[in-house]
Amino acid sequence: MFTQFIKETGLQENTVKTALKAAITQSLSDCLGAYDCIVSLEERTVTGVFRVPFDMAVEEAIFFNTAVVENDVVTIRFSFLNLPDRVVKYCGKIFPRIVLDMDASQKYSEWQPKCGTAVEGIVKDKNDEVVEIDFGQQDGFMFKAEWVYGEHDKYRPGKPLLVYILRVERNGADVKVFASRHSRNLVSCLFRQRLPWHKFFCVRRMPGKHSVILTDCPLDDSSLKAVKQEIKEEVGEKLVLSRFSA
Repeated sequence: MFTQFIKETGLQENTVKTALKAAITQSLSDCLGAYDCIVSLEERTVTGVFRVPFDMAVEEAIFFNTAVVENDVVTIRFSFLNLPDRVVKYCGKIFPRIVLDMDASQKYSEWQPKCGTAVEGIVKDKNDEVVEIDFGQQDGFMFKAEWVYGEHDKYRPGKPLLVYILRVERNGADVKVFASRHSRNLVSCLFRQRLPWHKFFCVRRMPGKHSVILTDCPLDDSSLKAVKQEIKEEVGEKLVLSRFSA
């Protein structure tokens, strides 16, 4: 059941299982008034916890436990196969919403900290207004204002593309990542990610032409020279580095 659902939706197994447990718990609470419940997907059972007389009348509780008294707790164990129909139908109704919401929360939590960093993806599609980027489990969007003139060959579908993450937005179950190749921060970010023990600040950038970067790294440092060449090839522009005192 899980394998097929995960394969069809592309969702992570842990997300699906957690969402199913939450849906069963909420269904037992909303339909039967359970105070709490313990769900075992391995045993395919759910144990409902009911407070007497708040969640279940004493007369009803005695049916499950003849020794029950007021202010006691009754537990009822259900197999998934013998859950009441209304619980099953309710669970089937709320499960899709819960699983999508959990998936969106996980994606947002994963991508929000990546704002201000450079991430590589694969160009998925391109039209006159936007480049769509595949980051694996998440799509990104780079609008025309964030393109660099002369780089259009880089934006062809199937090509790897290194971009600067501008922001991440969530609207319900929809999470969108917005990226840029035009941002002034892209170049300094690439330096920082390769040489994180040094400081880099881009004070001026003309995308596709040149960038001016201040750094506390010695300009004759061999690592800096190697990284500078890598970034120059990546962004296709002249890089001017100047030293400042830390």
